[in-house]
Amino acid sequence: MRPMKGNTRRSVVVLAVVAMVAGLLALPALPASAAAATASYTADFSACPAGVIPSAGFTDTTSSFAMANIDCVAYYGITKGTSATTYDPASPVTRWQMALFLTRAAGPAGITLGAGADQGFTDISGLPAEYQTAINQLAELGITKGTSATTFSPDGVVTREQMALFIRRFLADAVRGPGEGLTALIAGADGATDFTDVAGTSFEAHNAITDLFELGVTTGTTATTFSPGLSVSREQMAAFISRSLAHTNARPAGVSMQVVPTSSFSGDAVDVAISVRSSTFQPVANALLDVFEAATKNASSAFKSDGTCDTGYVSLSFGATVCAIDVSDPDTNSYGNYEDTFAPTASTTWWAWTGASGATFDADTTAFATGAVSVSEAATDWEITDNVNKYAAFGDANSTGLLGWEDGGLVKFGTTVTLTAQLVDASGDPVALAGEDIWLGSSLSIDDVWQGDTVYHLVSDASGKATVSFTHSDPSSTADNATIEEWYVVNDGGYGVTDDTNALFADDYVWEDDAAEPTTLVAGVSGLDYTTGTSLVAKATVYDQYGIGDSGVDVVFDDNNGFTSPDRYTNSSGVAQQTITETAGSGTYTIDVAADSGALTDSVDMFFATAASSGAIGGPFAIQSADDVNSKIVANDMIYPYDSGDFFYVNGGATSYTDFVDDLAYYTTLDGTYNSSGISTFYVVMP
Repeated sequence: MRPMKGNTRRSVVVLAVVAMVAGLLALPALPASAAAATASYTADFSACPAGVIPSAGFTDTTSSFAMANIDCVAYYGITKGTSATTYDPASPVTRWQMALFLTRAAGPAGITLGAGADQGFTDISGLPAEYQTAINQLAELGITKGTSATTFSPDGVVTREQMALFIRRFLADAVRGPGEGLTALIAGADGATDFTDVAGTSFEAHNAITDLFELGVTTGTTATTFSPGLSVSREQMAAFISRSLAHTNARPAGVSMQVVPTSSFSGDAVDVAISVRSSTFQPVANALLDVFEAATKNASSAFKSDGTCDTGYVSLSFGATVCAIDVSDPDTNSYGNYEDTFAPTASTTWWAWTGASGATFDADTTAFATGAVSVSEAATDWEITDNVNKYAAFGDANSTGLLGWEDGGLVKFGTTVTLTAQLVDASGDPVALAGEDIWLGSSLSIDDVWQGDTVYHLVSDASGKATVSFTHSDPSSTADNATIEEWYVVNDGGYGVTDDTNALFADDYVWEDDAAEPTTLVAGVSGLDYTTGTSLVAKATVYDQYGIGDSGVDVVFDDNNGFTSPDRYTNSSGVAQQTITETAGSGTYTIDVAADSGALTDSVDMFFATAASSGAIGGPFAIQSADDVNSKIVANDMIYPYDSGDFFYVNGGATSYTDFVDDLAYYTTLDGTYNSSGISTFYVVMP
């Protein structure tokens, strides 16, 4: 066993910690680095929303970075592919192909094409009539000026510089769609890029390249190069055009709905754009729109079996009547669009549809679009957790030190301890917020001799999480243990910090290699039953000081009806089991378990309860036990099986089956005991 640690050593460490706290509080600001140029006017909404555009069926685009873009331009009829099943993504784009791409994109983008009268190009007469018309139409609009006053060079390959000019001139003629990134660009200051290879281009080309970067149409061939002289492949062209269409009024046929952002904090504004288009992608003006909503957790319950809305779960967003078109509903503008802003306080799903006044919604027959936002409460705290075994012995038995010490746990040499800092809201739910700073400090002692302090600067990722890991090996053949002392947070970016009950996180982790010895006993039970004379299995798990199952430990089971088992011995996982047969009628059996010759004890309740009948269940009841594996709960001394066909009411409010199951699993501990601080009361209506 490792030696006891005295107050003298603790005092020395406390002084070291206090000194380090002062040092960390005085941390200088991090040096600023030169910011890379970023696109400032990207499109809020897309011409090809994810999940809406079907596959084009091309067999040679599955490995292309632009597969979704290719499907997009095919959807709008901008490309027909090189055959019914091939697109040939790597081939270069010729100038006559570019003319076809852009003239086919013109209609959805709101550009009116001319008749295609002869514009004086003498080198296109041998082309098919469709190609000649497209080239002349681009020239009529000023989108192309040719390679000279009399030549277009139709078979020439389009360079990236030429592409920028074509696309930028095209966008100048397009009808701008919801989001208006292009409008903001034109009204804003001059854009900037980090491209170092565009100085030799023309003034117009330089501005076109900069504008397309600012609009998010191109990112260059690297962070600092645009490669204006390189040819453009067919997959690259699909990406350029589909990204450009997002800035225009091009939207899918029928009703489409987009929500930006798709994740937010409670009460923050989210923008919603709804568009209605004909089968040829033309705007449908003055179309009445109805929008209704449901909490996302109830989205699967929004409709009854006949397809009509279940008003117990859905509510109004627009108009006076939920799931119906009436004169109070808004309509689309002359461009076929409607934009609005919402400030949801919980994760929300919306449904949008159009129809004649008086029409009612039926999910089986009504065409509709959906949008959703995932809402988090604002971050108020960092929650610090670790991966140390739940039943590991404490690293240091002191709970009232200067900083409110909390023990991290005992681990073997070579074991990696990972600390995770997660941003959470006031309810303790994770908050996905990137870029938040947190500093962790450690003080390391080996064989009770302080080695020094280290400060770690961590930054949260997109999930609001930051981690740091540590591993220690035996420092010498004579060393008994190595100790990482007092992990704590002293600069948390403006958030409080909790670790269970502490306002300031401070954990003590101890690495050692003493032989395993039984330290903790946990009694549990597998399953619930309600048939007279049946049997259930009681189990006991014995853990050593490292929280690892300890084998070969003797265990004895007793119940409150006079049964005592012979000695059982734990297996390689530290588990011993005993079958208990119901003999005294339905009721609660208390199973007492003793291990290591009585040095360790625990108990657990086993329920042989009465089966609940179908129909409405009274209540509310407190949950006594839960078997989430077999979908049963015990409440009011009765066993209730449940499934997705039931209706769930928890803690006074309706909830979804999925949320009920998630909460039940979360609050059922490893030993099968239900923690009533979770779902405190419930009732289920079983059909």
